[in-house]
Amino acid sequence: MHINLRRAIALFFLLIFAIGTPILLFYASGYRYNVKKNAVEKTGALVLETKPSRASILLNNESVNENTPARLKNIIPDKYNVKLEKEGYYTWEKDLEIKSQEATFAEDIILFKKAEPESIIDSEINWLSFSPTNAFAVFSTSDFDQDYLYLLDLNNQKFNLIYNNNKKFVNPQAIWSHDDLMLYFQSNGDQMIFPIQFPKNSFDLTKFFSVKEARNYKWNQQNNQNLFAQVDNSILELDITTKKFKNIFSINPTEKLIDFFIQNDDVYYIFNIGNKTFLGKATLEDNTLQKTLELRNDNYHFNGIYNDKIAIFDNKLSTIYLINQEIDNIYFQKDNIMNLDFHPEKNLLLLQTHQDLSYLDLNEGKANERNVTRYSTGLSQASWHNSTNYVINLQNKNINIIELDDRDHHFTISLPYENITNFNTNNDSEIVYFVQDDYLYSLEIK
Repeated sequence: MHINLRRAIALFFLLIFAIGTPILLFYASGYRYNVKKNAVEKTGALVLETKPSRASILLNNESVNENTPARLKNIIPDKYNVKLEKEGYYTWEKDLEIKSQEATFAEDIILFKKAEPESIIDSEINWLSFSPTNAFAVFSTSDFDQDYLYLLDLNNQKFNLIYNNNKKFVNPQAIWSHDDLMLYFQSNGDQMIFPIQFPKNSFDLTKFFSVKEARNYKWNQQNNQNLFAQVDNSILELDITTKKFKNIFSINPTEKLIDFFIQNDDVYYIFNIGNKTFLGKATLEDNTLQKTLELRNDNYHFNGIYNDKIAIFDNKLSTIYLINQEIDNIYFQKDNIMNLDFHPEKNLLLLQTHQDLSYLDLNEGKANERNVTRYSTGLSQASWHNSTNYVINLQNKNINIIELDDRDHHFTISLPYENITNFNTNNDSEIVYFVQDDYLYSLEIK
C-alpha cells in the first residue's frame, strides 16, 4: 500500500477519534440533542414506583420496555404523557415535566383493581354504622315486621346476627369505642353493650343503670371498659366490668352543662351562665375550672380531639373550630363543614363541605389549608385512603378516588356504579363497602 494512502487512512481515523470521542463523552455524561430547542442539553430522569409493582410504562404512548419500580435515565427535557398499565387495574396517567439534570419522582402511586361488586347480604339495609378505625360495621335489616342487628367484619366480610328485640328499631344509635372493641347501641329504650370480640356477652345497660335522665354517652378514650354519661349538670363514669357507676364531675346549679369531652385527667365542657356560653377546661381531680373561652351561641358540641387540637362544632352555622388544649388560641375555623376524617398516623385532617374537599396537616404550627377538589354541588361524603396520597369521596351518588398529587391535574378514578348512598373502606383500604339501592356490597380495589 502506498505510503500516502496509509497516511490518509491514519488521518481519517484520527479525525473520527477527535470528533467522536467528545460526542461519546457528552453522550455518556447524559447530554442529548433536543430537536425542539435545537440545542444540546443534559438529560433528566424519571423515577416511578407503584403498588402493585410490575406495571408497564409508556411515555407519549410509546413503551419503554421497563416495568415499575423503575428509574428511567437520560430523558430529553420536555413534558411527557406518562401512563402506567397493568392488566386488571385502572390505568394511571399524568403529564409530567422532565427537567435538565433533575429527577422527577412519582413514587406513591397506587394502581386500583378493576373488580365486580359482591353482595354482602340478600336483604335490604335499613341502617348502617362503621367503626372508627374501619375494622367493623353494624347494620340492620327487617323481616316479619321486626329488625335484626348484624356485626360485619370489614376485613373478612363475615357477619353475624348479634341483636333482635322482636320489634322495629326506633332511631337506632351506635357509639363505638375509639379502638372499635366496644359498642353502645340504643333503640326502643334498650341500651345494649356489645364486646365486639365476644358479642354473645352483650347486656342491656338499663338493667344495671336506670337513670332515665342519662344522655350523651361517650366511651373513655383511654379505657374501653368505662363509659361516660351526662345526667343534668354531672358526668358519670360507668364501669362496664363491675356494672357500677360514680359521679366524676359536676358544675354549679346556676350553670347548664351542654356537652363534654374527657381527655386523660382533663375535662373540657361547654356550659351556659345566664345568656352566655363558654368552653371550659377543668381537672377531674378537683373539678377546678382552669380556663374559659366565650362562644357565640349555645348550640355547640364536641367533635373530638385531633392530634393536640380540640374540635368543636357550631351547629347553627356548621362551623368547625380547632382550638389548642389550653383553650387560649383558635388554630383554625371553617364554615359549612359536613364531615371530618382524621388520619392518626400522619395527623392529617380532611375537611368536607357540600362542594369542597381540603385538608390540614396538624403537625404544622400554623394552619395551612390545602385544597383537593371542588364540585358545583352534590359532595356528600369523603374519607382518607390508608396511604394518605388518595381521598375517596361520594359525589352525586358516585364514588371517586382522587390522587393528591396535583401536578398536571388530580388523577381521578370514577367507579362505574351509580345511586350509592353510603360507603367506607376497611382499615387497609383494600375493600370499599357501599350501599346501592338499599343493598350492601363489597368491592375489592387493591
